[in-house]
Order: sequence, then C-alpha cells, then structure tokens
Amino acid sequence: MGLLRVYLALCVISTHSNSVFPWQMHDGPQAVQIFYIISGFYMAMVLSSRYATVRAFYESRFLRIFPPYWIVLIATFVLSVTGGLLFHKWLLLKPYAIHPFDHNGATGVLLAAFSNITLFGQDWVMFLSQHSGHPIRFAGDCLHDASPLWHYLLVPQCWSIGVELTFYAFAPYLNRLRSRWLVLIALGTLAMRLFAYSHIGLAFDPWDYRFFPFEISLFLFGMLGYRLYEKT
Repeated sequence: MGLLRVYLALCVISTHSNSVFPWQMHDGPQAVQIFYIISGFYMAMVLSSRYATVRAFYESRFLRIFPPYWIVLIATFVLSVTGGLLFHKWLLLKPYAIHPFDHNGATGVLLAAFSNITLFGQDWVMFLSQHSGHPIRFAGDCLHDASPLWHYLLVPQCWSIGVELTFYAFAPYLNRLRSRWLVLIALGTLAMRLFAYSHIGLAFDPWDYRFFPFEISLFLFGMLGYRLYEKT
C-alpha cells in the first residue's frame, strides 16, 4: 500500500511538472481518484482496529493533517510577502495584493481567506465565483470563469484534502453501516455522476474529480474492499 501511494504521488508530480519521468504514468485526476479508494480502504481499517472512539479518530486526523498544512501555509505566506516587499513579486499573494475587492466580492474573498486558515471548504471554493457587487454563485466552469474564488487559495493543491476532510467527517458513521447500505449509497452516487456527465454535460474539470458528492462512491468502494479483504 505504501509503494502504491508513493507511485500515485509521483503521478501527481509528473502531471504538474510536464511529465519529467521517462515512462508512462497515470495522469493526475486518475491518481487522485485512486487515492480516494485507498483512503476509504485505510479509514475502514483504522476505524475497525485502532480507535476506540470517534473523538480519538478525529483528533488523530487533526494532528496528521493540520500542523503540516499550517507549516506549509506559513512558509508560502512568508515567501510571498518577502517576494512582494523585495522584488514586487507577490507570488501566491498576488490576488490579495492587487485590490481584490475591485475584482471579487468581499464575501467571497473573506470566505477563501477563512478556508486558507482552516483548510475546510477548499474543495468547495473551487466551484465558487463572485464578481464585485454581486452575490456568490456556483461557477459551472470555474477554471475559465471571469471571477473565480480559487485564485485566493494560497496552497491550491490542498483542495483534495478538503475532499478528504469531508469524507473523514462521515467515515466513522459510514463504517457502522452494513455493507448493503454502503453498496446502495455508492451505486446511487455513481448513478448521479453518470447522469450529470451524460445529461447535464459536467464531464470536465472540476466536476470530474473534485466534487465530493460524485467522489464518495470511490471512498465507499475502498471501505467495501477492506471488508472483503478482512474476510479472506
């Protein structure tokens, strides 16, 4: 399992570095979705054997995720401020430094800033847009929207951790369900994804691997995989 996660991490690196590796690999979206399955498998395993209470599970997830994230966030902030003050290159702080309220609504900018600090909701910020003077709205194609809010994320790659956090919130309770219910939920959300792709036309980024209601089926397949593994 550890080697597989290393391989998937290399796939993501390859996607973001113009394929520096000389061999064919899975692309980034494929790697992320395989990660979701592994996460479901691993969470079912630890919830079944390691944690006596839901609180202990949440505390463990907090300690594994938030301190490293805050270290990266602070380093990103310091480097961006240093670049701005010394070289007039604000790096990832640029959207905040160029009169943000002239481009986006204050509510959206503050929501993104709050998500930077707390980490929660970074995946949802990927779907939101707010032009100055207008309310926040869902953006059908946020990557090409005129006023997206994800530009204000200082560690934008952490949107995937936002998806994971949503799963962790439900994982202890999902793990208590019988397998037949997990199968029904997984098939139902998979059917919802297929309907959205074929009838609404959402078969593109960010809907194809960042939208939690579509991705929960993959986590559940991982949980079901662990239950099958446990019986063999």
